Amino acid sequence: MAKKIVWLVVSCLMVLSLIIASCGGGDEEEEGKTGSEKPVSGGTITLALIADPRWDLISFGGTWPQEQAHQRMYDGNWAKGPAGGYGEGLTDWGQSTRIPEFDTGYLASDYGWEVSPDGTEVTSWFTIREGIHFASPDTEAGRLVGGREMTVDDCVDSWNRPIKDENAQNWQLYPNVRYPTAVKTGPNTFEVTHNYEDHIDATMRENLCARVMAPEVWNAYGYESATEWRHSVGTGPFMITDYVEGNTVTLTKNSNYWMTNLVGPGKGDQLPYIDGFKYIIMTDASTRQAALRTGQLDQMGGMYEEDKDTMLTTARDIKWEARGQWGITPIFMKTDQAPYNDINVRQAMTMATDFNEINEGLYNGLGDIISWPYFRVQGYEPLFVSLDDPDCTDQIKELFTYNPEKAKQLLADAGYPTGFKAILTLTQDAVDYYSIIKDMWEKVGIELELDISPDFGAHIGRAFSITYELISIGTSPNSSYPEQSLYAVRNWVNASLINEPYVDEKAKEVKSLAITDFYASMELCRPLCIYLIEKAYCIPTPRVPTYSMWWPWLKNYSGETSIGYWGTDHWTQWIWVDQDLKASMGY
Repeated sequence: MAKKIVWLVVSCLMVLSLIIASCGGGDEEEEGKTGSEKPVSGGTITLALIADPRWDLISFGGTWPQEQAHQRMYDGNWAKGPAGGYGEGLTDWGQSTRIPEFDTGYLASDYGWEVSPDGTEVTSWFTIREGIHFASPDTEAGRLVGGREMTVDDCVDSWNRPIKDENAQNWQLYPNVRYPTAVKTGPNTFEVTHNYEDHIDATMRENLCARVMAPEVWNAYGYESATEWRHSVGTGPFMITDYVEGNTVTLTKNSNYWMTNLVGPGKGDQLPYIDGFKYIIMTDASTRQAALRTGQLDQMGGMYEEDKDTMLTTARDIKWEARGQWGITPIFMKTDQAPYNDINVRQAMTMATDFNEINEGLYNGLGDIISWPYFRVQGYEPLFVSLDDPDCTDQIKELFTYNPEKAKQLLADAGYPTGFKAILTLTQDAVDYYSIIKDMWEKVGIELELDISPDFGAHIGRAFSITYELISIGTSPNSSYPEQSLYAVRNWVNASLINEPYVDEKAKEVKSLAITDFYASMELCRPLCIYLIEKAYCIPTPRVPTYSMWWPWLKNYSGETSIGYWGTDHWTQWIWVDQDLKASMGY
């Protein structure tokens, strides 16, 4: 159980490390297109993983290699992004994004939902795409499936597994939503019904984890079929054909793949273009950067400004775009007990933090100061509150203006005229940042002790058991909206233990509206975001841009990292390699 919780958060943080920043760079070609040539099939690419995969097909995050071999009912629509300059450009697919209008059917040719006449239930329905076949890897599991056509029964079985199987994180973390059961309703249709208040959250999680596999594989190997790479038999563009622990993961083109290119000169082409790709496991950042610089890697995301600039001094032909944000994990606190149940104390801690000095000194002024409850992500604009926004309140502006004297007064008003002692539980990588906060807070009488968790697993254990006073921990990505777990659920994800009837009521209204009008729901949520910031339930950290970098022989690529909701590296099926250009550049 603990291992699964750790991987859930690791997956979240890996995704959060690639979050959007909507600026750009590199040499722009005519009309923003990455090339008007007709795509050519063939060639391979090499990417990096920062750690060995934690294989688990039915987890929330899955693993990046498994994401290439298995598919969901619906996912992100490549054509809604840049798509080599031929897409709609509504998103840059720079991070996990789940906006209904940006999605499209994958294994489902059509899908939707209907609210019951009495408004108590929502039924989601799916029409399964015909003519999709499983891949045929040269493994025992591959031979068991035999490249047969996928059926609606396969989809029903895979949808129910994260709901009903005790190994699934969805089953473990959401015991109140174990009741739905997907049922076959026709030769190629199925449906699943949820209580109205559960629908939008539950279907988001269930679709995420319902990466379709053949039931005969599960029947033969049980849960091991989700955790052993050799048992991976899906409908995705690639097959996992080799894994050397601590070294590489190799993926090979699925010759049975069904999807064709959606836009551009290659519209209608059979995908994928490349013959396969390899992940090299590189735990050290400098090693990864050296591999990119020398052309051993074709692409790398999540690079910081300084590293990007250094790369451009020695690899001037490389292309780049801002596709992500990064920040030290913020501080949450147990607001169900003193002193943090007093808003004066929480506001004092915020005012005692010189965010501008930190942003300028550490990040060259590039960071967004406010990064909670939601941060800056293309498509989710109504949820992000900036100090420059017209509706940003004077209270928020005062709150984020460094004012140690006002902080002292607020502490005195709360009954702490000489300050108090506080303990912050954190991981080693956050120590330098919070040492700065420690010195700032000392000026107003808050004596901060840094309680360093021995490892990440122990840190998540502290969070899960809520055995902390203050804790620095990651937040859910914007793509989880309108789940609102950060402030409207009663579990460890709501790390500040927010429990306000007003917040719960507004969150329920927002989630209800999102079922019928997602964009209107974000507008409705914005006043709640402002309210939560004013209440100082979280002490945020500046979030700064990160960058995707790639060599110009990688065509039809614009820096995308995640096509859809946690759709990590799904972009690989749409790109092609200009092998002549690569050779002419000496690689």
